Amino acid sequence: MYYTNLFDQIELCQEGRDLFNRLHSRNIDENAAYAAYQEGDEAFVAYLDTFAAEQNVDVSEANLYLYLLFSKRTYAYYKSKGIDDSVFFTSMKVLAWDCNICYEKTGFYGIRQVTYRAWFRRVINGTIFRLGRLEFEIFNSIYDFDLDGHHISKGDTCIYVHIPGGTPLNYEECEAAYDIARKFFKEHFRFDPVIFYCGSWLLHPWLAEVLPATSRIVIFQSQFQLADVVEDETTVRNWLFDHSDAPFEDLPENTSLQKIGKQRFLNGQPMGYGRGYRF
Repeated sequence: MYYTNLFDQIELCQEGRDLFNRLHSRNIDENAAYAAYQEGDEAFVAYLDTFAAEQNVDVSEANLYLYLLFSKRTYAYYKSKGIDDSVFFTSMKVLAWDCNICYEKTGFYGIRQVTYRAWFRRVINGTIFRLGRLEFEIFNSIYDFDLDGHHISKGDTCIYVHIPGGTPLNYEECEAAYDIARKFFKEHFRFDPVIFYCGSWLLHPWLAEVLPATSRIVIFQSQFQLADVVEDETTVRNWLFDHSDAPFEDLPENTSLQKIGKQRFLNGQPMGYGRGYRF
């Protein structure tokens, strides 16, 4: 009953449901699978390869099945924290989302092995929550930083802000999400104050150089105080061009930002990501 409800709530495609039900009927040893998962990513990768071969499925399909299987443990963790079911199901929707993206990229309904496996580990571990427009992850600060009179020490707990795609980066919706997150982490994890951290290509200063002040991206990044800027064209390439490995001159120009980004690549101008904090 749990899985049927989960699939309905996260809107898992029929192919994903069929895969899960087919494998689940084989009496998979969940404890052995979860033990490999708990050993860490390297051990789990090895387990996945063996599991996929034994079950005659693609590794991406094995990923999807096992993460759906483990989600029941995640749900129990949410309940122990008194977190509303709506937050759980909204946070788990990324499983169904990547199932569809995986099919577009590979022809399999699953979770892509290289691109997003580590991300979903954090979702299953219950450290990432979708709250309104944004996703928030419990995170330990990597800097000593002073933010509006408050000192943050390296290792202090803060909340990593992640920016899901699919909808515009609306200022009001983002601010509403921060409000929800402040209440959520104070209530369920007793974090006070709630300090937000973001490390993203959307925070790199080059964007403010090429976009108008009214740009949603520029407004979003202006809310953070930068701690560091890293020149890393690979990160921009992955997010702006969906992990394309095409030569610079062959990168797509489907959006104005892609056109600008491509020209900067060709000109050898700085690109990368910024890291910063806000309350």
